[in-house]
Amino acid sequence: MLQKGFVPILIVLVLAAALGGYFYFQKSQSSPTTPTPPIHACSPDSKVCSDGSHVGRIPPNCDFAPCPVSDTKSDSTSSAKMVKSDYSIVDTGNEKGYEDRTLGFSFIYSNEWKLDACTKSCLYQGELSLTSNIQTNIPSLNYWIKVYLKKNIAHKNFTDLFTESYDSGSKKGFIYSTEKINNLSAYRTTGILGQVGTITVAFLTKDGNYIVFVLTPYSETKPDLNQSQAYSEFNQILSTFKFLP
Repeated sequence: MLQKGFVPILIVLVLAAALGGYFYFQKSQSSPTTPTPPIHACSPDSKVCSDGSHVGRIPPNCDFAPCPVSDTKSDSTSSAKMVKSDYSIVDTGNEKGYEDRTLGFSFIYSNEWKLDACTKSCLYQGELSLTSNIQTNIPSLNYWIKVYLKKNIAHKNFTDLFTESYDSGSKKGFIYSTEKINNLSAYRTTGILGQVGTITVAFLTKDGNYIVFVLTPYSETKPDLNQSQAYSEFNQILSTFKFLP
């Protein structure tokens, strides 16, 4: 009797196991597990963005990470991301030669001027200042020249680029002239910084940017004062400007 009762139970267990296996197989077939793609290590090289920052490659395709937003929307960057210019100054006695190998330009200035290259809190790449030793009617004030790179990433025309912080009314009064200085294309304008008497000369680079020189006289409110020496020396410095080969 025990043997006859055990057989039906065994049959029921076998059928249950078979049905369970069948349904598990059907479920696994309808919902296959997606294999996890292998993660490959990217090469350690990096790309230098135009603001001086570096970005590396990121998985899965090992493309370079995007450059910072400021790389495409602004021409001035913080000193932390600024590419420092590789420059040298050669003293020949009565004058000195400045050469910026990073931006690719040089010029000569007399010993009447003291050059200071910007090393921190710089607004522009390649920024430097020249302060004169020329005696003025006001001993505490001097002439000074600012030199820097003005980027033109958006390829604006000269007026829009140099008056981008002005309102539309101010732009209407913006006047400039074009000229050749040392056989190079240059733009010249006055009062571009909202200061009477300032002179701005911008040399157009081959990639559409500008190397800018700005002369600020020691007295902007008294045009009757004789400041011709500073303007003359400014033009002399400009005449020596050239792009490096």
